[in-house]
Amino acid sequence: MELELISRRPARPRPDSPRLLLVHGICVGAWVWEEHFMPWFADAGFEVHALSLRGHGASPGRDRLNDWRLADYTDDLRRTVAQLDGAPLVVIGHSLGGAVVQDWIRGGGHAAGVALLASVPPWGLAYSAWQMMLSSPDLFHQLTRLSFTDARVLDPISPSTVASNALTTFILGGKTQVQRALDAGATFVTVWIGANNVLQAAYTGILT
Repeated sequence: MELELISRRPARPRPDSPRLLLVHGICVGAWVWEEHFMPWFADAGFEVHALSLRGHGASPGRDRLNDWRLADYTDDLRRTVAQLDGAPLVVIGHSLGGAVVQDWIRGGGHAAGVALLASVPPWGLAYSAWQMMLSSPDLFHQLTRLSFTDARVLDPISPSTVASNALTTFILGGKTQVQRALDAGATFVTVWIGANNVLQAAYTGILT
């Protein structure tokens, strides 16, 4: 499997500087680093690379996205590090990428340095997800939607988001919340258990 690897090399390399490898989080790919992080590091004199894990970005495997596990992503990182063999490497992981980096180190991976940005902890997110569902149900619902669609559905001015913002109160509340959902434009509501037993919900119908 040939994984996407985006690279940016500095016009004026910093002497004896390590190379940087960026590992993205869930629902994105190497492209998420391109606009700001990679140009900034390259301008600062660092050679920087960004990996798209299998099923993400331009890497193959999207058709099996629900099958891949942390061990698969860790193998992607292991192979990419081997491909970049040479100068010292600093690995930077965000969210899911942070969990991948930790698992890689736990399995014997070596780097000159590691940075974890809002990383998934080694024990996973199950406990945190339950806490979020109970304490911040609207945030939980929006993040769950990202697992099945893309960031555009969370645009605060889109009609679908206006209806969706009323959905959590519909699920958790009684007649008052139902009326609020209807006032938001919902004509019909469907609630179901989706993939991985995650509670999913969506509006069906048109907005008035």
